Amino acid sequence: MRYFCRLIWYFAALGTLLCSCGGSHHGDRLVEAGEPEFFSVVERPQGGWTVVSVSPFDGSSDTLVIDRPMTNIIVMSTSHYGFLDALGRTDVVSGVSGPDYLWTDSGFGASEASSGGSTASLREAPPLATLRSAPVPPLTVPRVAWVSPSRLASAASSIINDEEVHRRQPTSALADVGYDGAPDYETIVSLRPEVVLTYAVSGVESPFVGRLKQLGIKVLTVNEHLERHPLARAAYIRLFGALTGDMAAADSLLSVVRTNYTAIAEDIKERGVTPRKILLNIPYNDQWFVPASDNYLTVMIHDAGGTVLGCEEGKAASTVMSVEKAYSLSKEADCWLNVGWCSTEKDLLGVNPIFSDMLKAIKANATGMVPDDFPVVWNDNKRVNTKGGNDIWQSGVVRPDLVLRDLAGILHPIEENNNVIYYKPII
Repeated sequence: MRYFCRLIWYFAALGTLLCSCGGSHHGDRLVEAGEPEFFSVVERPQGGWTVVSVSPFDGSSDTLVIDRPMTNIIVMSTSHYGFLDALGRTDVVSGVSGPDYLWTDSGFGASEASSGGSTASLREAPPLATLRSAPVPPLTVPRVAWVSPSRLASAASSIINDEEVHRRQPTSALADVGYDGAPDYETIVSLRPEVVLTYAVSGVESPFVGRLKQLGIKVLTVNEHLERHPLARAAYIRLFGALTGDMAAADSLLSVVRTNYTAIAEDIKERGVTPRKILLNIPYNDQWFVPASDNYLTVMIHDAGGTVLGCEEGKAASTVMSVEKAYSLSKEADCWLNVGWCSTEKDLLGVNPIFSDMLKAIKANATGMVPDDFPVVWNDNKRVNTKGGNDIWQSGVVRPDLVLRDLAGILHPIEENNNVIYYKPII
């Protein structure tokens, strides 16, 4: 249990910590492009697709030829499951690493009890399931106003009609195949998967991947977590469209996401807002990570009208700062985001005694920038299940437009109200 909780945090932070390869790409330019650096898919003249996955560490590549839709896939990441869920094709998943850490409709009640998560469905945003038959209209530009704690609680407790909720495969039907460090080879072999989708943490092939290849099992290493732009990550929906024969639905969804994301970013730019100054994260194992300017999260915060304090320009990899440095930055910050495991202000202040002074400074700096009593600390753990599985690393990877809408509304609230999906105020 403890290992899996650490593994979830580690994987969630992986894209923030590792990828510093390649040249410099800053937000404005990549909003227009958003093309993946480490993945391509080409249609084959004889039918099917050729997928190429490139390692950001050493430039090596994996190639997978897909000559027919696959119906038996093992996934080692919750984001992989999220892509398939967006296409309504979780039926092809026979095994997953840590199924208890998936966010599913059946997990709403348990999540509410343990973490204050919302029962709000993504049906509040452009629906995913309808994209299998037709595109949905673009998401309206965010108009998010201050919502009192009581109204937030009311919105969070709303019940969604079961007939309107996309039916997802119960996690109980999925085999747990272990994780990279301790895989269950017997279960994997017994499932006879057509392919195992995994991920890389270094340029060295893991023993897990090597062993699967020895057993004659196809493996594809997917590097979406190391892409430097949110839209580039979302573009991996085309991989899953190719795998399942649902490329038209994948392209339709990706088109909507790109349109929505760009519209929100352009609206923020046209409004000429004063960028909010963001203090990001809290220490993990005494290390306080700050993503650099070309990291996907920094890009997204930039597009939402914010600036990450302490980030280095011209690179993607994170740097580590001291608590003393963070204390200094708090004197100019007017918002604090992604505060680790914390769900309340009491949790946050209990991490370190100096956080009390830091929070006072941030609240004072936010005066006049947002409505009175508007929260200045927000965390991305609104949709977390009892095991710690966070939906922002599942459906949020597929829908960066919705994450951006959350951030834009948090940083620059105006007259209308669209409830946030992945974030919640820390009060």
